[in-house]
Amino acid sequence: MIEGLIPFFVIGGMLYMFFKGRSKKNSYYENANLIEKEVFGLKKEIMCVTSSKIYAKEIVKTFGSVKGTSKSIINTDTKIADNEAMYEMLIEAKILGANAIIDLKMNTPTFELSGSKWQTSQIIYTGTAVQIIDVDIP
Repeated sequence: MIEGLIPFFVIGGMLYMFFKGRSKKNSYYENANLIEKEVFGLKKEIMCVTSSKIYAKEIVKTFGSVKGTSKSIINTDTKIADNEAMYEMLIEAKILGANAIIDLKMNTPTFELSGSKWQTSQIIYTGTAVQIIDVDIP
């Protein structure tokens, strides 16, 4: 009797694992979309530039260095990890009271070959948090 039920248990277990894995994957991408929206909103509040000066702006206060590090495992799609690192750095700058980040740099410490894909261990953003004001240009 039990031997006749074994295929049902096997199929049931496979279906359970399939749908359980899908819900985790969907929640992962939902979280990624949420972080991307947050980064987009924070970039409206905090200007980010790679230069040390901003045209028509004056730096009135320097808060110091800010850093953001990704937490996700990175493969060919770096968008999620990029947003994680940027989000962490922008939040740190916002807590300090900055409205701009100058000297923005992105670092990817290590690259390694994983099968047929290149992957990096993490993405790190660094910059200097500052407060800026508008300056009249004659």
